[in-house]
Amino acid sequence: MFTTRRFSKTKLKTQLKLAVHRFEISANKKNAISKQQTREIAVMLAEDKPKEEKAMIRVEGLIREQNAVEAYEILQLSCELLASRVNLIGATKECPPDMISSIATLIWAADRVDITELSTVKKQFVEKYGKKFELDALKNNGKILNERVLAKLSFEPPTAYVVQCYMERICEQYEVDWKPKNPVPPDEIKMSESDVPPVGYSMQYVVTGTTDIDSEANYSKGGSGNDGYGGLPTVVAQPISSSTCSSTTWD
Repeated sequence: MFTTRRFSKTKLKTQLKLAVHRFEISANKKNAISKQQTREIAVMLAEDKPKEEKAMIRVEGLIREQNAVEAYEILQLSCELLASRVNLIGATKECPPDMISSIATLIWAADRVDITELSTVKKQFVEKYGKKFELDALKNNGKILNERVLAKLSFEPPTAYVVQCYMERICEQYEVDWKPKNPVPPDEIKMSESDVPPVGYSMQYVVTGTTDIDSEANYSKGGSGNDGYGGLPTVVAQPISSSTCSSTTWD
């Protein structure tokens, strides 16, 4: 016997609220891990013979984690907004124009994040708005997705220039005297100008796991100019000394 799945306003609201909580927990875990990874990278680069290649691999993973955190917080805000407007969603046949981007982005992101509740949220929205709406979201037809989430959850690896910028900034914050063995050539830097160096919101998260109000406000709006990053963050990190390195071993 077949059962017909229906859109449930109550179920949607419950799952959106659970997703908000889950996003917060997951982001906090990722931030804690990232802060530890940042210090480990600094230690690697502070050694007498810097482990540059291994540090680069770690930095690539760090960038992916931090990109995920930024995307999670945007998605969390979207879930909060939609949870507060469930009654309107339930009362209207078509998706309200000012909610199209948020809903489409949640549908697109459901299979790209480790938040199980978002899969249920996706199913509820597909039940409400149909398969065509889902297809438009998955293919980003009409450029309806949040561009910042799209970029942050991309599978495309960071450029060598961005990785180098992260490494230099980490060394600067931990007072490590390191320069890249093979700096990124100027022509490659020009090709990478659309990739923003790790300043403002992202780098502040990398080093401290916190952000200031201005950065958060700008970020929550999806960013603007230069991918939404602000100026240099005001952060304080403990210096890494050579004695620290000598007592640390890496697999």
